[in-house]
Amino acid sequence: MASLKGGRSLKIGLIDADLLDDGTQCPNLALLKIAGYCRSRGHEYELLHDSSMLEGLHDYDLVIVSKIFDFNRVPAPISEIVGDGEGSWRDFDRCVMEAILSVESRPDDGECRVLLGGTGFFPDGGTGLAAEIEQHEPDYSLYDAYNERMEGKGLKGITVSKEYMERLSDYLSEKLRIGKD
Repeated sequence: MASLKGGRSLKIGLIDADLLDDGTQCPNLALLKIAGYCRSRGHEYELLHDSSMLEGLHDYDLVIVSKIFDFNRVPAPISEIVGDGEGSWRDFDRCVMEAILSVESRPDDGECRVLLGGTGFFPDGGTGLAAEIEQHEPDYSLYDAYNERMEGKGLKGITVSKEYMERLSDYLSEKLRIGKD
């Protein structure tokens, strides 16, 4: 199956490592933007929001793991794929857009590639998102399946909307500005 922008269509798993470790109720903006970018390229993608979903990682062409907080654990299946130690984590820290384009252009070899990013992995933030992804319209529906699962258990999900994300961004920008004064 071809993607809308050429190359082959990919199956991409997106992992909010903080969410899987019960460490956040805040949506991961980088993953929302990556999801929007994937949608624009015609790729199938989903948020892997439950540890049982990690059993089929090898069914994906690419798995993108984002972690904001360094104290949250990385799910075991991810650790098994990328190995232990800081050196092996760094090997997977590449530009998301470059990785997507690279995997699109290859024949399907059945191998799952894992990309790690965020301040939870790299104190310096690691490789940032490419401008095309950073400026992309986020896919605010990314957390819908997770929210439905939480509501089914009588629990609160994660608030994800354009208005909420704009307010959060304004709040964080103000906190950072005050911190520099």
